[in-house]
Parts: sequence; structure tokens; C-alpha cells
Amino acid sequence: MKQTLFILVAGMALSSALRAQELGEYLEMATRNNPALQAMYHRYEAANAMPGTVGMPDPELAVRDFTGNITTEQGTIITRISLMQMFPWPGSLKAQRAAAESDARAMQMAYMDERDRLHTEVKMAWFRLYIQARQEAVMKETLVLVNDYERLAISRYENGQGTMVDVIRAQMETARLRNRIALKEEERRPLLAAFNTLLGRGLYEQVASPGSLPDIRFAPSDTLPVVVELHPRLDIVRHRIEALDHQDIAVQKEGLPMIGLGVDYMLMRPTNSEMMQGGGIPFMPMLTLSLPVYRKKYRAMHEQVQHSREAEKMQLNAERNALQQQWAEALYAFHSALANVVLYEDLAGKGGQAIRLATTAFANGQIGLDEVLRIQQDLLDYRLSAAEAWAEAHMARAFLDYITGQ
Repeated sequence: MKQTLFILVAGMALSSALRAQELGEYLEMATRNNPALQAMYHRYEAANAMPGTVGMPDPELAVRDFTGNITTEQGTIITRISLMQMFPWPGSLKAQRAAAESDARAMQMAYMDERDRLHTEVKMAWFRLYIQARQEAVMKETLVLVNDYERLAISRYENGQGTMVDVIRAQMETARLRNRIALKEEERRPLLAAFNTLLGRGLYEQVASPGSLPDIRFAPSDTLPVVVELHPRLDIVRHRIEALDHQDIAVQKEGLPMIGLGVDYMLMRPTNSEMMQGGGIPFMPMLTLSLPVYRKKYRAMHEQVQHSREAEKMQLNAERNALQQQWAEALYAFHSALANVVLYEDLAGKGGQAIRLATTAFANGQIGLDEVLRIQQDLLDYRLSAAEAWAEAHMARAFLDYITGQ
């Protein structure tokens, strides 16, 4: 007996581990193949490359060819070549690069949030497949019992102890159950399509549905957890605010002059050989200064950044409030589902006792088949509701994990 019990417990533990492994493999598959998540990843990579685009302006090279006779004391000018490099105001490039880096970090948080959200959706789709498979199995088990009632009703009728009404009533219940089972089997197709779509593969590829769900070892606190503040959705907005702070500095720097340093070279034809031998190379250093005198556009840019920053601060509060509301709703859904699990499992246990007693009473002619079928229908409803409540508890747990970043 002890050996049998040990084998049963070991088998249940192994089955639970295999189901967790299967779900983990599906989550990895979704991470690799889901097109929406891959699109977000490439957006993150694009944003991550943006800091490298911030740099010095390209130098400017100008070549002027003089076809006319422009003659100076040193000779005739043939070509003039100018090379100029503009330098932004000190600190301008640093601020632009810092803003781009903050935007990249915000996109990284957006990718992480999309990944966590995808994993939650995969888990919920997995639990919906469990509901369908479990309810279908319960209906088929009930159909076997109803078929037994039909055979018992036929036997009683043939022995003169029952009526044909009981036989027909059992056949009606059998037909109704067969129809429900057929509809439940068809329900798997859209659920399968939704699950496989999240995994980024063919709609109707087969999925190993869980035969049962593990116990929920989780006791959430009714107090709002501090870890909500670490949610990627809040970090996205924080990094956007950080980027706008750097952008504001960059706007202020952009309103300051740019300094240009260069050199000017003139290719000349000397007027005599003495000038060719004794004259110096005609290089001239140049200094250029931009004049940002049109201040209206810089004030508008600064005002735009200010309003954008205030908008992001309001968005941060809105996201925090939304997370708190979703946490409260998920917590209620979790407790409600667990309460329903306890209720329906208790009712199913009592319904099982009642159906056994009713079956014996029917066989002895003490009650009619209608009473047996009514109790059987109640038992079926309790078992179906228990399976659905159990999956809903896991769904609520999965969403709580998403909210708290676990």
C-alpha cells in the first residue's frame, strides 16, 4: 500500500513537472517567434543605435574655379579651395546623446513589458485549453454514466419494473450530452488557433493540453505591493522624462552659437619667376560663428519640451493608477475563483454521494429516472464550474505575476 501511494505521488509530481516544462517551452517559442514581440525587439535595436547617430557635423569642402582674370600682387588666382569644420556649443552633443540613450532604455522597457504581456497571454490561452479539455473529459465521463442509466432503464422496462418513458428520457439525455460534447470539441479549434497565433506558428498545430493544473502556492497580500513601482510600464515613462530633460538641455545648447574653424587655400599663377621662388603658400585660416538670432523657434522648442515633460509626468501617474486598479481587480478575481473552487469541489463531492444513492434507489424502484438525471445534471454543472474556476484562479495568478513583475 505504501509503495503504491509512493508511486502515485511520484507520478503526480512528475506529471506536474512535465506540464511546467511544456508551458516553459511554449513561452520560449512565443518569445522567439511571435511577430509582434519581434517587431518590438527591432524597434528597440533601432532605438539602441540612435546614440551612435549623434556626432560632429560633416566638414564642408568648397572648390571655386575662377575662369576670369583675377590678378593680385602675387599672381593670378586660378582656384580657391576652402575646408571648414563646424563645432556645436560644448555640451550640446553630450545632451543629444544622453537623450537618445534614455529613449533607447525606454524602448528596452517597452520590449520587456511586451514580452511579459505576451507570456501572460500565452498562459491564459493555455489555461483556456485546459478548461476545454477538462470539461470535455467530464462530459464524456457523464455520458458513460447516462448510458448506464439507459441500459438500466431498458432492463427495468423489460422486467416490467419500469416504463418506456424512463428509456426515452435516458435517450434524450444521451443525445443532449453528445451534442454538448460535439460543440465542446469544436470549441478547441478557435482556442488552438489563438494559442498558436501567440506562438507564431500554424493555426491548428497540435498542443499538449494540461490534463490537470498544479496547486497554487501563492498567498497575495491585500496591501498593494511596492514592486508595482518597478513595473516596466512605469520605467518606460520615467526614461521618457529623463530623455526630455536631456533634450531640454540640448535645445538650450542649440540656441547658442556654433563655432567653425577652417582653412582657405588659393592656387595661383605667379606673375614672374621671382615670386614663384620667394612667395609663400597662400593659406589663410578662417573662423566662423553662427548667429542664432531668430529666438522665437528656440523658445517654441523649449516650450514644446516643457509640455511634453508635463504630459509624461501625468502619464506616469495614469500608468501607476492603472496598475493599481488592475492589481486590485486581479486580486479580487483570484480570491473569487479560489472561493468558487472550494464551493464547487465541495458540491461535486456531495453530488457524487447523492448520485450513488439515487442510482441505488432507482434500481430498487424507489425514485424515477428524472430525479437521477436531475442530480446527475447538477453534478455535471458542479464539475464543469470547478474546472473553470480552477483555471480562472490560475489566470488571475498569472496576471498578478505580470502586475508585480514576478
